Amino acid sequence: MASLRSVATTAFSASLAIGASGPLDAQKGPPLPKLETTRFGTVEQTRDRLKQIAEGNAELFSPLTPGPGSRFPSAQNVLQDLKQLVVPWLRSSGLEPDRARRAMAAYGLDVASLVMSNDMRGGPELLSWVRGRLIQPHTPPNAFDRLWHAIVIAVFENLGAADAAQGAAESALKQFPGDPRFVLALAWAEEQRLSVDLTAGRALPDNKLHRVRSRLTDAMVFPDVRGEALLRFGRVELATRRYDAALRHLDDAEPLLTEPGLRYLRQLFRGRALASLGRAADGEAAYDAALAVVPGAQSATMAKSELLFLLGDRGRAEAAVDELLRRVPAVDPWWIYPRGDARFAATLIASLRGELR
Repeated sequence: MASLRSVATTAFSASLAIGASGPLDAQKGPPLPKLETTRFGTVEQTRDRLKQIAEGNAELFSPLTPGPGSRFPSAQNVLQDLKQLVVPWLRSSGLEPDRARRAMAAYGLDVASLVMSNDMRGGPELLSWVRGRLIQPHTPPNAFDRLWHAIVIAVFENLGAADAAQGAAESALKQFPGDPRFVLALAWAEEQRLSVDLTAGRALPDNKLHRVRSRLTDAMVFPDVRGEALLRFGRVELATRRYDAALRHLDDAEPLLTEPGLRYLRQLFRGRALASLGRAADGEAAYDAALAVVPGAQSATMAKSELLFLLGDRGRAEAAVDELLRRVPAVDPWWIYPRGDARFAATLIASLRGELR
């Protein structure tokens, strides 16, 4: 699974040069306390960073490395620093109160990216404190608050961290009850746990299967995510060898899916289910339909080749692989599927940029 550093340099980069919205009123910045460990090492650099974020001139989630002779700060030290920074910043920044709050909450995301690039374990606690201090107390919650929650969920889903993603989604739903993507995030967490068990070859107890099916059923109520919930339900049934049930869900999802990646995955999963039911010709057609959406994708090409090989058509099987090797590698939606809402990272952060102005 990719590290948060890879998130910073790929999906989360998106050049977050947040548009400027005027200088800070305070001429010398807030009177921050003297800290032993900060994101940039000195009080002055920390103040400058907060000023850049508040003015909209910061690039968040940029690749981070400690300075010469320094070490990555621990989550405990960073959290201690944040606790000392928050009140002086909110009181003395010279900004409108909610703008100061948003800047500090964005700073919390920024320093969490540094911590988790070195040690994932400290991230949930750090972000939980920022959430409890700067996000959840804000009423009524606004668009910035929802985006903050969504980015945190996307971070944890990108890392495959089911427990952290579930906790983040549960917190988000307290402020935004019935938000479709947050409800779907709970289903993602259960599906991720199921995938880990299947990969490890562990037996699946009925209560675990019930939980993931129940979460997906909850998400299917919402039109905005019904298609993806059906797709994921189909994949769960496919993974548990309930092929007819998988096909029913995947067929129901067909008119609801608009994202090319999700349409590709529907056909990929259909191909697997059909081939497993002995419907080889239909399975091959489904793989071809997937490749019509994303030409040269590895997962459908290899699945088709495997099917042809099992049917004894070795020449076409080898030709499919040869064609794959000649192509410029395509971004395969199957590689992205386990990361859930991480695929929305660039869009989410671009929207957060607007809310920081």
